[in-house]
Amino acid sequence: MTPAVDLEWGPAVLTATTGLRHAIVHQPSADTALWWIRPGVIDEPIGAPVAAHHHRILAGASTARARFVTPEPYGDGLLYRTAAPLTAAFWHDAGPMVHDRLAAALTEVVHGLTGLHRHRVADPLAPAPGIIRLLRWLDGPHRAGHGDRLHSLAREIWGVAGLDRIRAWARESCGGPGVLLHGNVSLASILPSVSGDPLPVEILSGAELTSGDPAFDLGWLLGELTELAFVAGGLDRSRAPDLRTDPLAGPILRAAADLDPELVHRAVVLRIVTHMRDHAAAMPWDNELHKYTHLIGTLLAVAPGYPGTH
Repeated sequence: MTPAVDLEWGPAVLTATTGLRHAIVHQPSADTALWWIRPGVIDEPIGAPVAAHHHRILAGASTARARFVTPEPYGDGLLYRTAAPLTAAFWHDAGPMVHDRLAAALTEVVHGLTGLHRHRVADPLAPAPGIIRLLRWLDGPHRAGHGDRLHSLAREIWGVAGLDRIRAWARESCGGPGVLLHGNVSLASILPSVSGDPLPVEILSGAELTSGDPAFDLGWLLGELTELAFVAGGLDRSRAPDLRTDPLAGPILRAAADLDPELVHRAVVLRIVTHMRDHAAAMPWDNELHKYTHLIGTLLAVAPGYPGTH
């Protein structure tokens, strides 16, 4: 795909910077936004440009109600052209009315993913970048930022057996035979319309495609909602959050009910641990990582069937 040139950028409406990545969103018009995502200072990959045949698959899986938006190379990063300037993560705590719109958007995201998951891969793809980062942290010895400190804490609370279990889950989670997976499905990659007609929803896609079981994609998104429910519940480290009352989890839980609950559960754990690893690598140390580590200890001790998935 030819790199973008002669762009009308318009004003910058959002900037988000961590050690892992730098994102800036420009809005040249009311119905156009440009998302430029670049590597952060710790110089870890942010994903790759999309191969032509994957671009066609993503375009074919898009519908009038959910559109997979693929990037083009620009400078040292990737550029997405969208209609919406804000993600579902921005609107997450905006109240019941917006939550209704977000729930509708997530329903369409799940339908879009279901269409994507119909495409079997002839040759397995590389694991998702987040899983690669997680395995490097688990295996050492090069751990960015506060990676060593977090690893020591995890070893203390999970034990060597817990670390080994997560490592095995990570190695088996994606990058193997199966169907085409979106990779890194999160509220930060979902762009709903929250004014006027709430649809279609856009999904920043393509840079982290991988292969494997559909449970990885849905469990990854459930992992983020689990983390948010954990925080909203006062960071109760003694029990795993139950998402059955979460206003956004309904469509995902219903879809996940048809998947292997053990694989869904594994993806939930991997998503939270990857986020912990990324925070420790790219941000100042946060003592709440102690509480997250206890949450993972609880999730490791839970039976394979994740609450709410069956």
